[in-house]
Amino acid sequence: MIDPALWKRLDEVFAEALERPPAQRQAFLDEVSRDDPALRDEVERLLAADQAETSFLETPPGELLGLALDELEEGGSLGPYRLLRRIGSGGMGAVYLARREDEHYQRDVAIKVLRSGLASTEAFHRFLAERQILAQLEHPNIARLYDGGSTRDGRPYLVLELIDGVPVDEYCDRHRLSVHQRLALFQKICAAVQYAHQNLLVHRDLKPGNILVTPEGEPKLLDFGIAKRLAPEPGGPGGTPGETQGGVRLLTPSYASPEQVRSAAITTASDVYSLGVILYELLAGRRPYPVAPEQPYEIERIICEREPERPSAALLRPGTDPPPEAIAQARGTHPAELRRCLQGDLDNIVLMALRKDPRSRYSSAAQLSEDLARYLEDLPVAARPETLRYRGRKFLRRNRAAVAITAAVVLLLATFVASLLAQRRQLARERDKARYALSFLVDTFKQADPYQTQGERLTAREILDQGAARVARELAGQPDMQAGLMDAIGEANLGLARHGKAKPLLERALALRRQVFGPGSLEVAESLEHLAACLSEGSRLGEAEVRLREALAIRRRRQGNRDLAVARTLNQLGRLLAQQGAPLGDAPEIEALHQEALAIARRVERPAGATVAESLLDLAELRSLQGQTAAAEQLFREGLEIESRVFERRNPRLYRDQSKYGVLLINAGKLRPAEALLRRCLAIQREMLGREHPDAVETMNDLALAIHLQGRHAESEPLNHEVLSLLLSHYGPLDLRVATAHQNLATDLEPLGRVAEAVDHYHQALAIRRRIIGEGDPVIGQLLLLLAELYRYQEDYPRALDYARQAYEAVVRTRGKDHPHVAYVLRETGRIYSQQHRFREAEPYLRRSLDLRLRILDARHPDLAKSQVSLARCLIGLGRDGEAVPLLREARITFAQVYGPGADISQVPGKLLAEIAARQAQR
Repeated sequence: MIDPALWKRLDEVFAEALERPPAQRQAFLDEVSRDDPALRDEVERLLAADQAETSFLETPPGELLGLALDELEEGGSLGPYRLLRRIGSGGMGAVYLARREDEHYQRDVAIKVLRSGLASTEAFHRFLAERQILAQLEHPNIARLYDGGSTRDGRPYLVLELIDGVPVDEYCDRHRLSVHQRLALFQKICAAVQYAHQNLLVHRDLKPGNILVTPEGEPKLLDFGIAKRLAPEPGGPGGTPGETQGGVRLLTPSYASPEQVRSAAITTASDVYSLGVILYELLAGRRPYPVAPEQPYEIERIICEREPERPSAALLRPGTDPPPEAIAQARGTHPAELRRCLQGDLDNIVLMALRKDPRSRYSSAAQLSEDLARYLEDLPVAARPETLRYRGRKFLRRNRAAVAITAAVVLLLATFVASLLAQRRQLARERDKARYALSFLVDTFKQADPYQTQGERLTAREILDQGAARVARELAGQPDMQAGLMDAIGEANLGLARHGKAKPLLERALALRRQVFGPGSLEVAESLEHLAACLSEGSRLGEAEVRLREALAIRRRRQGNRDLAVARTLNQLGRLLAQQGAPLGDAPEIEALHQEALAIARRVERPAGATVAESLLDLAELRSLQGQTAAAEQLFREGLEIESRVFERRNPRLYRDQSKYGVLLINAGKLRPAEALLRRCLAIQREMLGREHPDAVETMNDLALAIHLQGRHAESEPLNHEVLSLLLSHYGPLDLRVATAHQNLATDLEPLGRVAEAVDHYHQALAIRRRIIGEGDPVIGQLLLLLAELYRYQEDYPRALDYARQAYEAVVRTRGKDHPHVAYVLRETGRIYSQQHRFREAEPYLRRSLDLRLRILDARHPDLAKSQVSLARCLIGLGRDGEAVPLLREARITFAQVYGPGADISQVPGKLLAEIAARQAQR
C-alpha cells in the first residue's frame, strides 16, 4: 500500500511524464527520482498500466465478485467531503453522493472509491491512470473531475461532478423534442466525443445511460470508466496509430461496434458506431436490430453479420413496443410524417455511422455532426446509399476511358452553362431587390416632405408604421425581401424604444427567414439577435437568452472563431446574463463569453477596434458588479480610449459608454467627478437623441443617484420622478428599469419625510423583480436592506431587524459572503442595535462590516468612512472613547475630500470628536 503522503508527488510526476514523448520519459524519471527509487518504481508501474491491454475495469466479472465491498460509512468524511449515501456500485468500487461544506464553498459531488482488495494490484495503478485521463477533460458537455485523494487505508477516490439529469433518450421523449431539436442536442454530444478523441481517448461505452441531460437542456457525457488512451504511435506488429487492442471485453452489447464484439483493434470509429446506435434510437425510437436485450449473444452475432434496417422502416416494425403512434407523438408529429422525415438523408447518415467496416464509417464524430448540420441546412450530405455508389463504381470500371472523356466534356459544358445561368438569376434577383429597396426608401421619405403630403408632416414613428404596412401588403410574394425590410424597420422601432411595435415585425422577419434561407442560416442568426434585443428591452430575459444561444450556435457553426459577428453575439449574450441577475453565480460563463469575444476581436481588428472596445467595456461592467472597482476602472479607461479613436466625436455610443463610466465613479465613491461627467453626457444625449430617448433617461437616472448620494435629496427627487414617468410610458409597469426607478425615488422620498410613499415604491420594486427574475435577483437583497433602514428611522426595530435578516440571506445567496454588499447589511444590523443602545450586540456586526470594507475598498472610500463612524458611535456607547478617536479622525479626512468640508455629513466626525474632548476635559 502506498503511503497517502506520497500521493500528491506521485500524481504530479505521473502527469508530467504522460505529457512527454515515450522516448524522453526515462531521462525525465532519472532527473526527478534520483533520491527516491520508490517514487520511480510507482511511476513506472503507472506508465506500464497506462499502456497495458486491459484495465481493472476489464477484469472478468467472476474475479470482481470475489472482491470485498468494504463500504464507507454514510455520514463519514473523505477530506473536506461528507458522505451522504451510496448511489451506486460496480466492479471497481462504490459511488457516493457527498457534499463539500467548508469555508471555501458548498457543493454536492459524486465520489468514486476503489474497492478494498485492489489497492495492491494493477487495479490501483489503473485507477490513477483513469484519474489522469479524466483530469485532461475540460469540456462543458463532459462531467468534470474536481478532486482526488485516498482513504485512511490508502484506497484512491475520485471527486466528480454530480449531474442532475436524465438519460438523453428519456429527456427527448419527456420533452417531446422534434427531430430537428434532437439533432441539435445530438450535435453537442458529438462535440464532447470529438473533444475526447482529440485528447487521444476512446470512450468505448457510449449509450443513453452514460449521457445525461440537465434540466437546462445540456447533455453531459459520463463514465469514462472503460475509456482507453489511444497510442500516439504504432505499438508493435499490426498496430496502427490511433488504435487500442480490445483485451477482455466489458461493454454494453446493444451499443458495441462489430470490432468491439470481435475483440479486434479499437479506434475512434468504434465510438462513431455507438453514436450511430444512439442517433438511431433518438430518431426512430427503436434499436437497429429487432432482438430482445436479454439475448446478448444473439445481438453480438447480428451486430457482426446482419445489416441494420433503415430507421424509417424500423419505425413501422410490426409487433414491437412502443407502437409507431407513441414514438411519433414523443417527437411532436405523426407516424407518416416522421417516416417521411427520416427517409432519405437521415436514413443514409445513420446507416453510414453503423457500417460494419470502421473505414467506411464517418472518420470522426465531428464529421458525423457536420453531415447532420448540412442536413439541417438543406445542403447535400456526405452519406449516400452504398448500393448506388457501388453500382456507379462498377460501371465506371467497365467503361473507364470512354466515360472519362465524355464526362469531362459534358461536365465542363454543364458547369459553364449552369454557372452563367446561376449568376444571371442571382444578379437579376439582387437588381430587383436593390430597385425595390431604393423605391421603397424614396417613397417612404417623400412622406416627410410637406409639399408631397399637402403640408402634413409625418413623424419618424408614423413613417415607420406606414412603411411596415406597405412591406406586409406589397411584398407578400417576395418573402426574402419582405423579411429583410421587416427586420430593418423592426430594428429602427427598437432604436426609438418602441419594442411593442418592433417585436411583431422582428418575429415575422425571423419566421420568413427560417422558411426562405433555412433554420441554420446567417440571416436567421441575425434575426434571432435582433429579436433577443427586443425581448431584453421588454424584460423577457429568459426568452431573449434562448434566442441568443441559438444565434450563437449558428454563427459558431457557420463562421467559426474568426468573425466579428461571432464576437458581437458573444458580448450580447454576456450582457444579457449579467442583466438577468446573480452576476457572481454566472460570472465564470460571462467572463468566458467576453474573453472569447475579446480574443476574436483582437485577431480581426488588431491592434484595436470597435469590437475590442465593446469587449473591454463589457468586462469592465462585470468587474464592477463583482466589486472589483480598480480593475473595472482600468478596463473602462482602456475601452473608452479606443472608442475615442474609432468613433466620430458625435457618435451616441461614446456618451452612452461614458455614462456607464460615471456609474463606476459613483461606486468608487468619486461622486463629484461622476456628477460632472454625467451632466455633460446628459446634455449631449438630449441634444442628439431627445429628452425621452432610453439612453438619455438612463443617464438622468445615474445623475440623480450621484446627487442623492451627496445628500441633496431635494434636487435628486424630481429627477427620479421624471425618470419613473418616462420609463412607465416607454415600457409599462412590469419592467426592471421601472423597478429601479421605483427604488431610487423611494430613497429620496424617505429623507424628505414622505415615508408612506417610500414604502409603497420599495414594495412595487420588490414585486416587479420577484415577478421577472425571482429570488435569485441580487437587487432584492438591496431593497430589503433599504426597508430595514427605513424602519430603523421609524424606530420600528423588530421589523427593521427582520428585514435586515432577510437582506443578509438574500445578499449571501446571490452575491457571496465576501461581496461589498454584505458589508452594507452588517453595518445596518449594527446600527439597528446601536440605536436601541444594545451596543454589545451591535459591535461584532459593525466590526465585521469594517473589516470587509478595509479588504475591498480604497482607503478614502466614503463607505469605509461611514463604517468607521458607525463603529465609533458604538464604542462611545460602550465607554471606549480612546478606540473611537482614530476611527473618527480617518472618517473626517475622507468626508472632507469626497463631500467637501462644509457638507452636513462631513461635520459628523468633528462633532463626535468634540464631544469626546469635552468629556475628557470634565474628568
